[in-house]
Amino acid sequence: MESERSLRECQALLESVFPPRVFEKLQESQQATSNTLTACEAFEDCTFLFAKIVGLSKLTSDAQVEPARVVKILQLVFDRFDSLADLFCVQKVRKTVYESYMLAAGLPDRELLEGKAPRARAVVSLASAMVAVMEFINLELPRHGVPASYRLDVQIGIHTGSAIAGIMGHRRYQYDLCGDDVNVAARMMGGSAPGCINVSDPMYALIRDDFQAIDRGERFVKGKGMMRQYFVTGSKHQKAASDVVRAQQAAAEQAAAEQAALAQLATVAAPATAVAASL
Repeated sequence: MESERSLRECQALLESVFPPRVFEKLQESQQATSNTLTACEAFEDCTFLFAKIVGLSKLTSDAQVEPARVVKILQLVFDRFDSLADLFCVQKVRKTVYESYMLAAGLPDRELLEGKAPRARAVVSLASAMVAVMEFINLELPRHGVPASYRLDVQIGIHTGSAIAGIMGHRRYQYDLCGDDVNVAARMMGGSAPGCINVSDPMYALIRDDFQAIDRGERFVKGKGMMRQYFVTGSKHQKAASDVVRAQQAAAEQAAAEQAALAQLATVAAPATAVAASL
């Protein structure tokens, strides 16, 4: 019984460390040695997102803010991001490193969200939600003992492409990924700004029919040279929906005005009708 309980605890630990699909592949292949686990794959048509929590450095360097409060705030931010990732079928594939956070669509579970363009749209939609949720997080900061003068923002970069992903390490295992396109996504984040979503030209080509963006022109990217970049400003569908709402509101106002005119006409015509009836 004791050995079964230990086995269940070990399995629960592995499930918390590795993405579900990776853990399944490990169980299926049973590729394990005395000190190494392996589960490596190449992935195509993925979308990679890097996010940086801006303002965190100032918070951690403030001696008046207890370390436990900083950790609690980090947990709050990343819990919100994790929930949004689940909502948009995007997967967290790398452990959080201080103020940086990484997500991907298309790996490790290819079937969770299929197709290059759908993955790109999902990640940009997620990024927009991450920017928006920071406003709510800032409202909660005072309740966690953080001075109201503090503000946290998220700075995001996104790129599309391929990667190699797998379990790395010997004593401490982690699921990680590497590749040129992953590095470009990190560079997109570095070239972004607080509250902004910076995407590469190949990425913009996949979302241009669905999202509005500001062309930032060609900018230098370390290791790549000059690359055209864009700031995503919103969804075109949301704008279209707003136009429909405004049109419906205008039609309703026009109908109400017509009804009011008819009512007024009836009021004016009523005395004349009464006089004619008495003759």
